[in-house]
Amino acid sequence: MGWPKSRVISSLAALVNHARWKLDDMTGSIASDSMGAHPGTIYGLAAWVNRVSGPFGVGYENNPGDAVNYTDLIGLDVKSQMYNKMQSCYIRIPFVLTVDPTKLTSLTLNIRCDDGFVAYINGQELARDRFAAPVPAWNAGADSSCDDAVARTLQPFTVNRSDKPDLFNSLQLGNNILAIQGLNYLTSSSDFLISEELYAGQ
Repeated sequence: MGWPKSRVISSLAALVNHARWKLDDMTGSIASDSMGAHPGTIYGLAAWVNRVSGPFGVGYENNPGDAVNYTDLIGLDVKSQMYNKMQSCYIRIPFVLTVDPTKLTSLTLNIRCDDGFVAYINGQELARDRFAAPVPAWNAGADSSCDDAVARTLQPFTVNRSDKPDLFNSLQLGNNILAIQGLNYLTSSSDFLISEELYAGQ
């Protein structure tokens, strides 16, 4: 039986016990840190916190009574760490690739984000939104805000092998890391959200 042309290879839903986050990394960008202490793993890092139950998003919501809000999407609430303090949140999602990575022709990141993000696989940039500078600082913020109704909808970012060969060459049979630096527009923003799915095509 052949492998399907497109399938989810990473999602917070499927990897509910493996998503981790932290806010206080001052050693550099998430790109240089996205492989963790050991290639393909995030284990042994005490500063990272597991998301263990509930919905699959990371974020916070100050106005749960609003007609449009994120409470049903957030499983890891980071309000106490971010609100009026930080614009960046680091998220790592390990995934296991069980097919030959040289056969993959496309990757699609479907993401809900308020307000922006830069995403990497194994240290190679995959996609970004609302951030124009070449490399985000450890405490970077989004360049602009995102409407809540738009942020609730999964937005697709598709990359083909011919567009980013280094990204596809970084994929490993077995363990890999999807790393996202979630970006809020202001430290005083009333909400924040990152929720994703990753698809591969061949």
